[in-house]
Amino acid sequence: MFRLFILALIASYGLSVSAQNVNTSFVSKTTYAGQNLSNIWGYAIGTSEYALIGGQFGMIVTDVTNPTTPVQITQIAGANSSWREIRTYLNYAYIATEGGGGLQIVDLTNLPGTNLTTYTYTGGGTTPAVLNKIHALQVDETKGFLYLYGTNIVGGRALVFDINGSAATAPIYKGYYNPIGYVHDGYVDNDIMYAAHISAGKVSIVNMANKTGPLIGVDLCTPITTPLAFPHNTWLMGSYMFTTDEKPNSTLTSYDISNYSNITLLDKIQSNPGSNSIVHNTYIRDGYAITSWYKDGFTIVDVSRPDNMVQVGDHDTYPGSGNGFEGAWGVYPYLPSGNILVSNMFAQGTNNGEMWIIDPTYVRGCYVEGIVTAANTGYPLPNATVQLLSTTTMEQSNSSGVYKMGRESSGTYTLRVSKSGYVTQDISVTLSNGTLTTTNVALLSLLPVELTSFDAEVSGNTAILDWETAQERNSKCFEIQHLDPQKNWVSVGTVPAAGNSDSALKYHFEVSDLEFGVHYFRLRQLDLDGKEDFSDIETIEITKRKYTATLQPNVTDNRTILHLDVEKPAHATVEILAITGQPLGLRSEVEVERHAEIELSIGHLPMGSYLVKIDFGGYQEILRLMRVER
Repeated sequence: MFRLFILALIASYGLSVSAQNVNTSFVSKTTYAGQNLSNIWGYAIGTSEYALIGGQFGMIVTDVTNPTTPVQITQIAGANSSWREIRTYLNYAYIATEGGGGLQIVDLTNLPGTNLTTYTYTGGGTTPAVLNKIHALQVDETKGFLYLYGTNIVGGRALVFDINGSAATAPIYKGYYNPIGYVHDGYVDNDIMYAAHISAGKVSIVNMANKTGPLIGVDLCTPITTPLAFPHNTWLMGSYMFTTDEKPNSTLTSYDISNYSNITLLDKIQSNPGSNSIVHNTYIRDGYAITSWYKDGFTIVDVSRPDNMVQVGDHDTYPGSGNGFEGAWGVYPYLPSGNILVSNMFAQGTNNGEMWIIDPTYVRGCYVEGIVTAANTGYPLPNATVQLLSTTTMEQSNSSGVYKMGRESSGTYTLRVSKSGYVTQDISVTLSNGTLTTTNVALLSLLPVELTSFDAEVSGNTAILDWETAQERNSKCFEIQHLDPQKNWVSVGTVPAAGNSDSALKYHFEVSDLEFGVHYFRLRQLDLDGKEDFSDIETIEITKRKYTATLQPNVTDNRTILHLDVEKPAHATVEILAITGQPLGLRSEVEVERHAEIELSIGHLPMGSYLVKIDFGGYQEILRLMRVER
């Protein structure tokens, strides 16, 4: 469920940014004059904590053990670049940059000393080409393998290196992942890679266990297209995957990946809906997603219920909001102290990068979930608006009538549920942190006719239209409308309505002899007082048939011949049904090479109309047959 959830950013401190900063406290800010910053990582040894910052001229190492007074220890010189990514494995830092020069490796053992041994790796003849630029990287810490993304080698596909033991400073190239192409970033754990193909708009889930190379990886599922088809990074929490789309009006998105054959999008959430803000990187810690949002700083989202993500904290590190690649590039939430490190690309109007240290308070969301139904029928109501008054928390019920949302603060709220044609309900709900409050709501209908379903199916070149009402008041008729080639709605028939009814009623209509192509239908419901209402639009497509079936004759007193024609041999099931569709126990199986003629004897049946249903393994034809007295 897409969360319409806005946290206004309004308080201030010193010369820093105006923001409300929910469940976070400002600790300190360090400015790095004359250079932009990119991503940030952290490193801890003993009781000491360090920030590893992607500076424009190389990795900056800053002691943040005392977070109120950070101390820069050194900067490891590197190529001049506004893109730098860092990851650690054991006591080593691995540094990637778009600026070229290959992979830098820094031994952090001597910290807090400045004599840090640095290595440069460019492939050494083992890679398909000399390793130069690298966009991003990730370490599979459970296996000791390094993954490099967006390099100058093999079209930017994911490269894999062994960094165990002595290979930590001289990585051993194992191969690359080939399908789709360029990988922008990714998460890897226990030989499973979650690769973000930003240009292709998809995420691949890949088993990388067999590293015999040069081609590595077995796709575990069909690649997933993300909501804005521009996935920047991925992260994992058990059997749930989280993605970010680096575009305006983007979302943090959660997926259930427990079943690779049925991966399900669970929820989407925005930092500041309506502002066009852009999400960048997300990381998961203890059931929370800590995510950088460029101009919006960073957010803390409770993802312990991945199908109902709730924003429970934020901190703004940059003036203003909205579209644009300015503000918080990276966020690091894994220091033992719990402090969060943020890398601001630059202070507004300058080229001075900033590192912010923020003290978070992690709280669970207050969850409210339920089902919206029609009071008189119990049917679920989709697209009902559910909101907590005096807040901006708002949700639309899904096709099953389900809504899920939450707040960061406990308290008593008014839950308002509304839908056009129904009586709005206001309900008092008391929400508590970490507690699910289930509130089901049944709305009373204001509509003279409550249409609960309208479906269209194809049978040959005929559209089969069926609809159902839950109640009717002063209803006159249903006019069936068809969109003509000039895009005008044209009446193709009328079905009388019941007038008044409190029980469910079903209606049926057929439109035959349709041309090949896509056809659109809707219902126009007319009341006795002249008022009208329209259903949703249903679509069918008439395709050129591979199978044909005809009855000769279709009016008989005793028997008829069913002619079947197929493009290639097929199995067909033939069944005679009552006009209502009720089976009569008259069913046979036939094999059709190209043409078949089947005699149907109906002399033992009462006079009247019947249906002959022919099923070619999924494709169906339904023909009318009438028995008359001769």
